Amino acid sequence: MISVIIPAYNVAPLLERCYQSIQTQTYKDFEVILIDDGSTDQTPEICEELAKNNANTRVVHQKNSGVSAARNKGIEIASGDYLCFIDSDDYVEPEYLQSLYHAIESADADLAECDQFGKNMLIKEDVMDSPSKIIDAVLGYGKRENNQAVWNKLFKKAIIRDLRFPVDIFLGEDTLFCVEYAKRCKKGVHVHKGLYHYEEPTASIAYRSDPKLLKKYLTYIESRRRMLKDISMLSVTTVRYLRNSYLKSIKDSYFIARAGRQWKTQLELCSLIASVRSEGINIYRSDSPFTYFFMAKGPKVFDLWMLLYAKYNGLLQRLNIR
Repeated sequence: MISVIIPAYNVAPLLERCYQSIQTQTYKDFEVILIDDGSTDQTPEICEELAKNNANTRVVHQKNSGVSAARNKGIEIASGDYLCFIDSDDYVEPEYLQSLYHAIESADADLAECDQFGKNMLIKEDVMDSPSKIIDAVLGYGKRENNQAVWNKLFKKAIIRDLRFPVDIFLGEDTLFCVEYAKRCKKGVHVHKGLYHYEEPTASIAYRSDPKLLKKYLTYIESRRRMLKDISMLSVTTVRYLRNSYLKSIKDSYFIARAGRQWKTQLELCSLIASVRSEGINIYRSDSPFTYFFMAKGPKVFDLWMLLYAKYNGLLQRLNIR
């Protein structure tokens, strides 16, 4: 059986569409676990109404604790041998479960994943026969970042075991979970079909640019740092990508802090760049060595460098040299 875990928070207008796309699956051996994460709209009532009319559905109401806590609750109570996670504002094609289940069973794999509807994930392999290859496919080196999510994947509960979503990470928690899960796998399989309809959340754009939410955005840095704690199963290319992503997340957070005039945080982020060598990261081998060199000197030097760099680029553009 497959346990379909759906965290739901204030999604009253979209929840039924998501739920019905599961109930109309061609694969029938599944349960639905709706986790109402302290919603303040009509989501709790909708969850109860949906469960009342479908014996394969369970509802859990909890105080607002975040998507990771909601998913973790679903893992704890799931009855299925396989688990998948669907965002409540998204929906899936009728053969979503059948295709993933057939792929993971026929290949004797530990993980199955599919394409996002309307997008090619650019994954050439059908089968990934090592943890490092699975992680490579998950990360995508920035070319297919949506594959870093959990919603297009089928997991084995026996492999998840004690693995949980980090409740202290608010950006990048999907990717961290997928990478840690992949480290436990021997084989993964990719289904070259667009079976998942992902709705780009408009809230995430504001979330990533609002200085008031910087504290949450800073957790993305931590998600990347944790992925680099054990690189024994990572390819050289993956390590390079993650190190560059780690550095970039620090730089991006700096600009958000500067926009919010949070000087103390700017100082801390500059100090963090200056200390990354102790984590085995050489900024001179990064994608932007000069940027990180000046950032390590502190906010005043870094801001001056960015100002001069912007003026230099502007001059080149005016002269049509660039």
